[in-house]
Amino acid sequence: MVFTLRKLGGIKEGTDETIIKLIPDLFALSNDRQAVIKILMNKMGLGQEQAESYYQQAMAAEPKEK
Repeated sequence: MVFTLRKLGGIKEGTDETIIKLIPDLFALSNDRQAVIKILMNKMGLGQEQAESYYQQAMAAEPKEK
């Protein structure tokens, strides 16, 4: 089953939270910020600035490990 987060050239409302929740899991797989940004750009159709903004929001919300 394929679904898309894009609607009429833009990201559908309500997906911001979904993307932000996904980013820490993507980061955990690679520990590579730039790889996460590339995934967001390629798979979610985001521009670099928007992908980086989501990344910053997600990582700021992520609790710090001791």
